[in-house]
Amino acid sequence: MITLEPDRPLWSAIKAMVLHRVPGIVLLNERDPARVIEEADVIRALRSLEGDALRAEAWRFSRPGATIAPDDSLLDAAVEIVRRGVTHALVRSPGSRRGVYGTLAIDIARALTGNYRGHHVPPRFRPSTGIPRVERPPRGPERLSVGDVRWRRPLALDASSSIAQVARAVGERHRRYAVLLEVGRPVGRVGDREVLAALLDAIAHRRDLGRLRAVDYARSVVTVSPSTPLAEALWEMVKEFSDRAYVVRRGEPAGVVPVADAVYVLAAVEGR
Repeated sequence: MITLEPDRPLWSAIKAMVLHRVPGIVLLNERDPARVIEEADVIRALRSLEGDALRAEAWRFSRPGATIAPDDSLLDAAVEIVRRGVTHALVRSPGSRRGVYGTLAIDIARALTGNYRGHHVPPRFRPSTGIPRVERPPRGPERLSVGDVRWRRPLALDASSSIAQVARAVGERHRRYAVLLEVGRPVGRVGDREVLAALLDAIAHRRDLGRLRAVDYARSVVTVSPSTPLAEALWEMVKEFSDRAYVVRRGEPAGVVPVADAVYVLAAVEGR
């Protein structure tokens, strides 16, 4: 879990997300220590302030986080994540208003698959850190294309997959999203939050997760080609309120560019 002082600029939050490969940052202060900034909030900031957003104070775009106690059930965590519209639940330290142990999300998806029985949190996966690399040094940000940036490899599943199969895949591979393919073409994406929403739906209606189609809970996808200007890809994500764009090459998804990576690379190249 990565934390930030609330008076730091939004740029600091974006940089931390990119360097530590995390979907969001926790803002800590005495009054309200459980506020978060996630990729969706970065998009909201860019839509509202455009160029000035990166210099604005991070707290302006934060939201209340989903917080649970260490002895709450994973179902309690799922309810809070879906209710708050965030991607992770913050696990509070007992007896401390400021203290937070860590976050849960992938762990809940793993629990749905029977990989463990839920009485303890599994060892946390620590994603690799590092700055997104540019393949060829461009002359300026206006010349930078999606193909110049090193992509992350997407987790792709068939559109016929069930929610249980998506939960198993994202949990076992420590991913946040799976893109659903129909005849090789991206038709939607499903992440932790959609899995949890399906879980609550299954509980409420006594349905089997293995029979719920993932595509019925999927969000729309933004697709770009390697030749698309990176700035154009970024604003397409902002316009569609999507936190990532999928790079399609020869009709199939070849990579994924998160919105935080696009912002970071463009700003870093412009500052050279």
